[in-house]
Amino acid sequence: KKITAFTHQHHEMLGDLIRKYLELKSILAKQRAEDIVDEGVPEEEVEEVKAEAKEAEEEYQEYSGHYQKMEEEEPPIPISDDDQKRLKSLYRKASMLCHPDRVAEEQKSEAAKMFKRLQKAYRENDLNEVEAIYNALKTGATLGDRAMSLSELEQLQSAVTELKVNVDGLRSELSDLMTSDIWVTLTDAKDWDAYFSDKKSQLEKQISEMELQLEELGI
Repeated sequence: KKITAFTHQHHEMLGDLIRKYLELKSILAKQRAEDIVDEGVPEEEVEEVKAEAKEAEEEYQEYSGHYQKMEEEEPPIPISDDDQKRLKSLYRKASMLCHPDRVAEEQKSEAAKMFKRLQKAYRENDLNEVEAIYNALKTGATLGDRAMSLSELEQLQSAVTELKVNVDGLRSELSDLMTSDIWVTLTDAKDWDAYFSDKKSQLEKQISEMELQLEELGI
């Protein structure tokens, strides 16, 4: 959830600037690739500059897609510390009831849909939705009778077996998360306001310099 909150604030504070920076970087790289052809430099260097221009364009397009996705996402609902604790408690209880690894085989498809819905509500701090899902699961309004096909012992044995199979994958995902750029940034940025303010100033300076370069090139 902390990563989700950081990602949304990052988009709100820096998204437009990053997209502008990457766009200008791509334009300058493309222009450099066009100009170098007439400079009589070695073919190897020409190909290297062209590759850099292609990479810059791909980076801009990739971020533009991410930017659009973030624009369409709803930011987390602001809630109090008490509601945050209640949200986490209800989420954990509901997860125990609808996680696909904890239900019978014939219920996995429905459980996966419910779990996805639960995760979305949790990420968005939608306490009412999380509570509604938990109450529905608790009263058996969804997923049917969990003991209908398997005994409770068989269900438990099945869940334990699947959890053992998945544990290596989960460890790998956790390792990837802990070494990801956003996690490293998040753990290093103790003061988010100061971090975003600093990054904003850096981007604005770089954009100004790039716009000046484009003006000098007559673009």
